[in-house]
Order: sequence, then structure tokens, then C-alpha cells
Amino acid sequence: MAILRLHGHLNWYIPGHPHQVEIPLAHPTPLVQVLQRLGIPLAEIMLIADAQGTVKVFEDHLLHPNDTIELLPPIGGGS
Repeated sequence: MAILRLHGHLNWYIPGHPHQVEIPLAHPTPLVQVLQRLGIPLAEIMLIADAQGTVKVFEDHLLHPNDTIELLPPIGGGS
């Protein structure tokens, strides 16, 4: 079971708007495939972090059973 933690508005793409989604995985699966299956647009994700740090190229990242991934949207601010 992998865990995706959805920050900002990313939870609005999931019915019920949970801030955390558990994904049953039997084997490593491309993160992009999981996000597409959930209906989360890739363009809405600015940063992905796992236990090793920031994922640089998430298109190539494999999600493993027992992984926990943080997904963050672009964040605006300033004056």
C-alpha cells in the first residue's frame, strides 16, 4: 500500500476530497500512471517529495508499495 498526501487543492480531484489516498500496489508502478488513474492533472503538480527528498523528474519515478509521496501544487504569494 502506497500513500499519496495531497496538499493544496489537489484533493479536489478525488471524490470526497481526502488529504491522503492509499493506493494498493503489488509491484512498482509509474507515478504518472497512478496520477492519471486518479484523475489528478500532471500540470497541477509543482513538487513531489518522497523519503529521499524532492523527486526531480516525476515522469520517470516509480511508486513502490510502502512509499509515502507528498504532492504539492504551485503556490502563489507575494505582493
